[in-house]
Amino acid sequence: MDPLALLGSLLRKTPAGESVILELDLDFSILSAPPGNPLEALRAINSPTMRALREGLREASTDSDVLGLIVHLGTCPLTATQTSELGQALESFGAAKPVWAYTESFAEIGTALLPYVLATSASQIWLQESGQVGLGGVRAGITLLRGSFDKVGLEPEFSKRQEYKSAADSYSAHEISDAHREMIQRIADSITATSVETIARRRTLTTEQVWAAVDAGILRPAEAVERGLVDQIGYRDEVYAAARQEWQRDVHPARLRYLHRYAASGHAFEVVTQRTRPAIAVVGVRGGIVSGRPSPQGPGSQPTAVAEQICQQLRAAGRDEHVKAVVLRVESPGGSYIASDSIRREVLNLKRTGRPVVASMGDLAASGGYFVAMPATEIVANPVTLTGSIGVFAGKFVTTELKRKIGLVSEDVLAGAWASFMSSNQKFTEEQWAS
Repeated sequence: MDPLALLGSLLRKTPAGESVILELDLDFSILSAPPGNPLEALRAINSPTMRALREGLREASTDSDVLGLIVHLGTCPLTATQTSELGQALESFGAAKPVWAYTESFAEIGTALLPYVLATSASQIWLQESGQVGLGGVRAGITLLRGSFDKVGLEPEFSKRQEYKSAADSYSAHEISDAHREMIQRIADSITATSVETIARRRTLTTEQVWAAVDAGILRPAEAVERGLVDQIGYRDEVYAAARQEWQRDVHPARLRYLHRYAASGHAFEVVTQRTRPAIAVVGVRGGIVSGRPSPQGPGSQPTAVAEQICQQLRAAGRDEHVKAVVLRVESPGGSYIASDSIRREVLNLKRTGRPVVASMGDLAASGGYFVAMPATEIVANPVTLTGSIGVFAGKFVTTELKRKIGLVSEDVLAGAWASFMSSNQKFTEEQWAS
């Protein structure tokens, strides 16, 4: 036997010939990327990565010991793109093995369109007797802070290019512009329409039937079954009992195994073999794009995409003879134009080495996040990826009135005609605005 194949078999978690039913519990979140700091790692305990789930499903689809997969939707704290990516992986697995989904309720008070869309990737959907199906649609909000700033004496001075660069409006506008409202409306319409089309295709319904269910509000289990949205009404124990009865091959009960734990053995095998074979490198652009060096991330802090760090990774991929292609995974609202331009330049340099670069967009690839993806060989977006917001804005907050109200004295001592340019104590001059 080939030594690497032997090692792979030794790393299997399940003895050969022992039947397994895989489980995926979506009461836990899914990580699109590894934790960026110890606090994230602590919070992510028991949360699988999307990569582990994809690899586990791919391996299990050809494993004769795996009988099928049961997915518990639960609270399903997944993003729109995660539900779409996982749904596609479940559909692929479902072509080889049965997939059943169950949940206590698709929202107890409210609506749960996206969790239901994910459930439709299964061949059977089970709903608890006391649950409900609330599809509802998508609600998006717009918040303008200018009125509150006026009350406390904080004066925003921002300029933008062009009308759809709405981030600046959040700070400086007193009213919602037509362009801002149009953009948010199109986002909500697009996600809802995509969800309806996906449900119709997977459940063999017409889009008119699905829209009727969306607009019907809260549906009780019997009505959800009647509309073709749910297959069976039952509790968790009934789901597992029915699966065992339908899938079981012999008198020995199948073992239950979480999907991400089943997949873990494949990672160990990959570490051993990856240095001796061609590789595809994955470089992440995750969070707001900034210049400088990585800094420690504190509790509750948002991830940042540090340009120099990302550029180093792209250069390293270009120097590694085993790397034959690169995936640029973008999960970013944008940020510094200069930092984004540095990343864009390194993507161009990497392509000159002859390697294809594929930009893969996550939930958000907007502004600078789109800019860094532009030179890629190909750009792949999810149907619910948010992109756009092309343009720039810049400005500052003038705090003179706020400081006066709270009795704070602050004065600039200047040397140079432009020394006050970004001072919070003074407004922009006409010359500075013109620049």
